[in-house]
Amino acid sequence: MRIRQKRRLIHVADLKVMTPRTYRTLLLASLAFGIMGTAFDTIVPSALPDAFSQTQEAYDDSQTTTYLLLTGFGALVLFIVGVASFVGLYLFRSWAPRLAIITTALAMPITILIGPMAVSGWTTTLNELSSMLWGVVLILPYLSPLKERFAKSDR
Repeated sequence: MRIRQKRRLIHVADLKVMTPRTYRTLLLASLAFGIMGTAFDTIVPSALPDAFSQTQEAYDDSQTTTYLLLTGFGALVLFIVGVASFVGLYLFRSWAPRLAIITTALAMPITILIGPMAVSGWTTTLNELSSMLWGVVLILPYLSPLKERFAKSDR
């Protein structure tokens, strides 16, 4: 009689590769790629054709002061809360994953309200990479061995 072994998927959590150092590296990489994506078109203006830059400037000039103040204020508040959640994630505070998810969810309507943006392919790629890493950073406190680290951080 043969005994069959069940095939089992190997999960990252089973491999114990998600150390605090690896998590912090992912967190910092997400931030670094986000900063690079934000700054790229300013540092390398030739990456975006002049026609797109001029159209973006015309669009920005057409926005009312009230609209700019409201979206700017919302973005500022989200930035401050985002920094707090980032620091909390870096320090493995139990409240940080929840705050990061809430901040990310609240940032989406602000991004929509800001409207269209003319950006280069490089900026898009860097921002996408940052977003993918941020998604990983958001989910790991709930699925990996780090969940215990976040749970006991405030005791």
